[in-house]
Amino acid sequence: ENVLVVGHRKVSEKSRDRKTGRALIINKKGEIERSLYVGQEGTVINNGALLLNENLILSGATPNARGGMSGFVCKISPRGNVVYNYTPAVGEVCDWFNVLGSKTTEYVNAAFSTTSDKGSSVVRIDENGSPFFITKLPDPTFKIEKMSSNVDGEIYLVGQGVQVGGCVIKIRPEGDIVFQKQIVPATSETKLDKLIVYNTGELLVGGNDTQNAFYALLRNDGTELSFNVDRGVVAHIANNP
Repeated sequence: ENVLVVGHRKVSEKSRDRKTGRALIINKKGEIERSLYVGQEGTVINNGALLLNENLILSGATPNARGGMSGFVCKISPRGNVVYNYTPAVGEVCDWFNVLGSKTTEYVNAAFSTTSDKGSSVVRIDENGSPFFITKLPDPTFKIEKMSSNVDGEIYLVGQGVQVGGCVIKIRPEGDIVFQKQIVPATSETKLDKLIVYNTGELLVGGNDTQNAFYALLRNDGTELSFNVDRGVVAHIANNP
């Protein structure tokens, strides 16, 4: 099987480091089969997926005309051509995306998070880069820590914001928010960054504040099946297959 490696390279020029997004595909012999650079100088790739048809989906952050950064998701053909490069109006980095669909229909759920309290958004785009919906999250300070999509196209997010604390958000396949449930109270160091979505629909989430660890098992409508608070930090969660 091939291995996809994504990230960025730095080029030093006049005491400045210029980042350029890069992706490598390495075969089972350890040989580099494909090597490509993505975006202008300053681009960083944070996530990637190699599809069965050998198309690449890549995401991260790239400089914008306003002098800041914007999140992006792009699709690269096997020949290295850019099929689309989607950049939203809201969200400065894309760390999370899910590729869903069938052999004939492909779509991507992508989470664009804020890094400077200017708003986050979730977007579903088709195989040509056109959005089905764009959902801006209500709390402009909400930072997305993790996203997961199930086979029905429902989207689940965990993260934290000044207004909502550490919460889990569910979004329907049509783009509207089903619930926004607080798990960790809002503090200066609120963190909700653990998420597992079970095949049966339940959610397992975990996070921390300045003193306590929080973890909860929820139904897919947000109802708590169990909720626990303990001293310490939730470093990892896992499920028993």
